[in-house]
Amino acid sequence: MTNTEKGDFTFYNELARKYPESKVVYGGISGKIRLEFFKTILESLNGYLLDVGCNDYVYRQFWRGDYVGIDIARKVLLCEGYEGVWSDALMLPFKDESFNYVLMSEVLEHLWKRVEALKEVYRVLKHSGEVFGSVPSNPKAKIWTVAYMPELMKWGVKPYFYVHGHLPTWYLKNLADLSGFRMIEAKPIISSEPHTFFRFKKE
Repeated sequence: MTNTEKGDFTFYNELARKYPESKVVYGGISGKIRLEFFKTILESLNGYLLDVGCNDYVYRQFWRGDYVGIDIARKVLLCEGYEGVWSDALMLPFKDESFNYVLMSEVLEHLWKRVEALKEVYRVLKHSGEVFGSVPSNPKAKIWTVAYMPELMKWGVKPYFYVHGHLPTWYLKNLADLSGFRMIEAKPIISSEPHTFFRFKKE
């Protein structure tokens, strides 16, 4: 876990303790649409799933096969009667070709080393396995930015500047190519608050 900035660990662990992320993120209209979108996809698949950046396992309820959730925030891993794996996305503690699918919902935009993380995902996926997820994709926003959310202070979260970004389709294609994947799908989920669903395949 040495590859992740120390400040990120501190921030995300404090965030997990104090900020009701699932309630806030999935409580609004756009969040509910995203949740229903992934519900349909997850219920159509089966196998061994790795959920990177799982938070409080909001997607686990829709998966029919074996499931492992990882997050860098320890607090969220000890909820819902299930204990996930405390891990950095850049150093996944799994053997090569362990999983059929990897889910990365609203994760890539928060990573300093996106290609390196995807290469790790590539390593732990079985042949013909897929990684899929979503990213914010407002075309008027920057691919790389350092974000600050003052609204988090009302939950007692200390101010912190963390990496964020809006990732357009051409950029997702580059990430797939650089990490060894083939991008097989990229499409908008909702138009009012742009988010793109992506799917990469290991061949």
